[in-house]
Amino acid sequence: MPRDKNKPISRPNLILCEGEDAVQFIIQYLLYLMQKNEEAINSFQALDFGGNDELGVYLQEDLPVESGFDIVESI
Repeated sequence: MPRDKNKPISRPNLILCEGEDAVQFIIQYLLYLMQKNEEAINSFQALDFGGNDELGVYLQEDLPVESGFDIVESI
C-alpha cells in the first residue's frame, strides 16, 4: 500500500530516503543546488520509503502503484 506521507510523484527522477529527516535534508540540498542549475534539479523528487527492511517491499509493491509512477525515469 502506498505511504500517505509521500506526495504524489510529480518528477521523473526519484531519490528514495530512509525516514523523514533524510527527505528534509535532500529537499534542502536540492534547494541549494537549484541556485546553480534550476532546470536540472527541478526534475528530482525525494520520497520516504520507511526503514531499510521495508525497501524491497516498497520497490516491488508500493512504489509501482503510487500516483504519478508512470512518469518515473530513474530511481
